[in-house]
Amino acid sequence: MMRLNYPYFPSVEEVVEKEEALYIVMEYLEGETLEQILKRSGPQSQADVVRWARDMCLVLGYLHNCRPPVIYRDMKPGNIMLQPGGNLRLIDFGAVFTGDGDTPNLGTRGYAAPEQLAGEQADARTDIYGLGVTMYHLLTGQEPGQVRDGAFQLRGCSRRLSRKLDRIVRRCTRPNPDQRYPSCEDLRKDLENFANRKKL
Repeated sequence: MMRLNYPYFPSVEEVVEKEEALYIVMEYLEGETLEQILKRSGPQSQADVVRWARDMCLVLGYLHNCRPPVIYRDMKPGNIMLQPGGNLRLIDFGAVFTGDGDTPNLGTRGYAAPEQLAGEQADARTDIYGLGVTMYHLLTGQEPGQVRDGAFQLRGCSRRLSRKLDRIVRRCTRPNPDQRYPSCEDLRKDLENFANRKKL
């Protein structure tokens, strides 16, 4: 966390070592998490969710392009803070993993990818899965744990939601990582095309 320097992360103010424990003092952030906003206001607009997801693609892409790659592994509305000026911050780096070794079963049930729950290797596509579930939750208001058989279909909740956006979310949340977007850059391109109403 100390070496990560990016506008979407809270800054580290101080590191204190005390009695064989390490304490990291983070910047105080004003705002609400997207989970709090969802609970207060219900499902969010397609325009807002797509804008937020595009920003999160930048954040996750930055992490994935670090050397070694950093896998966030806990993408969910409760870990994304919206500040008064409209900027997003990604918070809670407790499940972050770097490198290519074994990855323990971390993350939040409902948002965690199948490979996480199976204790298998996590990679960029694991975070893409979590972002897809986050989009689904924000757009529909449906808790991910209520979804049967992992079928995150937007139009099953509301016919007013776009077919194109439905395809994007379903591709993010495929159980098989090989069937998801290979990178956040690829996902961001489709979100950009959707926002600009280009053919996907």
